[in-house]
Amino acid sequence: IIITFTLLTNFFIASFFFNQNLFDYNQNNEKNSNYDVAPKSQGIIQEFYTKEWLDNPTFETPIDPWYNTTEGDSSDINATSDFNQANFEVIGNKGKYEFYSDLTQDSNWNKVKNPNFPAYPDIAIINSSGASVSHYWDESADQSVAVNWNRLLEVPVNMSDYTITSANLTAIFNATVQATPSIDDNGPDDFTGAIDVMSDSGVDTNPTGGYFQGSTGDYVRFYVLLSDINNNSVFEVAHNQTWKLGQDSPLIDHIDDTVMVTVPENILIFYLTTVLSYNFKNFTISIGMRIWCEDNFAQDADNWKLLIIKSVNLNFTYEKKIDPLTALSWNQVGNRIPHKIVGSTIDITNATLNFKYKIDKNWTTSSPNSEIRVYINNRIHSETVKLSKAKSAFQDIKSGGFDVKDIVSKDENITVSIQVYIADSFTLNETITLSIDNASLLISYTESVIEETTTLDLLLNSIDKTLEKSIEVTMGNPVNITTIYKNQTLNFIQNATVKLIGLGSPKNLSENVVLEHYNITIHTSNLNLGNNFLTISASKKYYESIEILINIQVIERETDLQLILDRNNKTLDKSIQMIYGNSGNITITYKDAELEPNIHIGEAVVNLTGLGAPKNLIVDPKFEQYFFIIDTTDLGLGNTFLTINAQKENYTAQSIRFKIEVLERNSYIDKVFLNQTESLGIETPWNETLNIAITYNDTVTNSFIDNALVQLTGTGISRTFTENGPYNYSLDLNTGDLQLGINFLTISAKKDNYTLSTVIMTISVLERTTYFEIFINNSKYSTSQFYNSSIGEFLNVTVF
Repeated sequence: IIITFTLLTNFFIASFFFNQNLFDYNQNNEKNSNYDVAPKSQGIIQEFYTKEWLDNPTFETPIDPWYNTTEGDSSDINATSDFNQANFEVIGNKGKYEFYSDLTQDSNWNKVKNPNFPAYPDIAIINSSGASVSHYWDESADQSVAVNWNRLLEVPVNMSDYTITSANLTAIFNATVQATPSIDDNGPDDFTGAIDVMSDSGVDTNPTGGYFQGSTGDYVRFYVLLSDINNNSVFEVAHNQTWKLGQDSPLIDHIDDTVMVTVPENILIFYLTTVLSYNFKNFTISIGMRIWCEDNFAQDADNWKLLIIKSVNLNFTYEKKIDPLTALSWNQVGNRIPHKIVGSTIDITNATLNFKYKIDKNWTTSSPNSEIRVYINNRIHSETVKLSKAKSAFQDIKSGGFDVKDIVSKDENITVSIQVYIADSFTLNETITLSIDNASLLISYTESVIEETTTLDLLLNSIDKTLEKSIEVTMGNPVNITTIYKNQTLNFIQNATVKLIGLGSPKNLSENVVLEHYNITIHTSNLNLGNNFLTISASKKYYESIEILINIQVIERETDLQLILDRNNKTLDKSIQMIYGNSGNITITYKDAELEPNIHIGEAVVNLTGLGAPKNLIVDPKFEQYFFIIDTTDLGLGNTFLTINAQKENYTAQSIRFKIEVLERNSYIDKVFLNQTESLGIETPWNETLNIAITYNDTVTNSFIDNALVQLTGTGISRTFTENGPYNYSLDLNTGDLQLGINFLTISAKKDNYTLSTVIMTISVLERTTYFEIFINNSKYSTSQFYNSSIGEFLNVTVF
């Protein structure tokens, strides 16, 4: 696992700002070598790495690249791997060697002379009685005789690696001798010899002989010897030397089966160890008897009837010997810390070695100093862990691991050794296995390198803008940004990271290796109107990073606005007359003038102002226009000035002011009825009621105009008509209000926003025809009649 961080030190960016008013740049000017970019300084790149240095940390099969090495006695230790763990086996063992020889049945012995007493006894043979010796001494040269039987023994293991921990030897013998003299079969005057011992009261020449005055007496020494195969070291390990055998009184002329006296166990172990130190597997065991016949008097004779060694039993136990200064290591040679850049500097910041360990049996108390050691490139780490601390379950060698930073070299291959070191000499009767797993050497280091100086050229829409760093672009048009990132030799730097910052998330510029540049095309629709300050950053490891600030000034798109009033293009004269009460159509076209042909701008905000709250025009997508139907009644008579405003984001806003002159509607008095007769003149008696009725209509629609003011005027008269529903206006006029004769009267009809309509009519007022009736005394008389009355008669005359 590699974790990498990059740190740029001693590097800073000082922000700078462009003037909004772009200035001209002469492309033919020689480029200034001091680019107008943010001040920068040559920095130091530090690569931070944390790397696991060990391969196969779990010791999977095959175990490579791990390998093991041994120091000291290789027979004491062994390296194995299984179950994804590496093992250190401290090889223990125990055994028991047993040698038993029943000489009554075992004749596989080799009779040899005792080098110190080379004369054999008369008879020395292994037979059914055992290793048997008989000897008769009669003042001859064989005063001291001896015999050995040797047996070459082989231990099943090489005892150089083992220590004898217990030993036991048992040897059984018996003996029969002649204790007192007797007549020899050869003649009555000869006596057989008898054994003289120190406890005898007299010599055995005859029953009345003098007192025994020997210095040692006669004896036989039974013995068992151990020796190496070359007899360099010979040790007597068991013996029995008689001193009363042959005693006269009380009589002791035999010894029953008796066990020889054996050296103490520790001495026996020492002798065994010594004789096995030559060959380590073979040694010699010898049984023997040495007879001493002391010359006690003249013509002394000794009769050793039968001396027997019946059996020998030697056994000992042994345990594996573990030698000190023995070590077993699991090793791995790792790579050296690489220099990715020539001339870089490596600094190790941390190195932690960790692994888990366990033991299958408790470590022996006989070796308290044995421990686990770690080496890096043959340099031992100061911390060790005693084997006695190991447990049956895996545990970390140390919480957090060993800090081995001080012994890790940065200039050579890194070799790791995990070692079990045996510090004591001890015996071990069984193999103990210590196992390790999850080995890890985690190294953190920095690689530092001084950045190479760089420059950055800029082209905007293929125009060299390295110095100016700004361009003016109409909204909706693309902008191509091209940069050339160069090293200190002005060569193009490939595989760099070049980003455009300030337009949402940073955007990568694409590299063109053939043309040796990085470029990106952006659309002004993603920018704002006015100045857009963006940052271009160029960087690559081991090169100076550069940031430059560029300005893309986005201007609105040019537009065209056309005014159409009642289907007449009024863009130029901007006025129209309309009849009051009629609807007027206001239509505009709002188009993108940057394109040819001009394209309708949809979804614009187009409103009409000057008539109360602004009113939005309705979009007509089919005919690519905006329109509004205006009611002249909302305008009123006369001139009304209105304004159309059209705008859309990123487009030039347009407005046009125009005039609508609203004219009155034409009207007329359709018909005049005088006393229900259509006429403009009438003769009528004075003081008659004259009914006058008219209809007042719209000239265009011929429809009745209601709510109008209809008046009758003339000399000395002014009357107002009454509206009668949707039919007419009428009034009743008493001709008595007129002058006799011809009266010229004017009927006028007027309503707001309508023209005045008049009509003149004549009314001839005639004098009325009169008559009267005469009643005399309540009786009616005509004017042609005569009333005869008496003189003096009162008459009641009534005239009507």
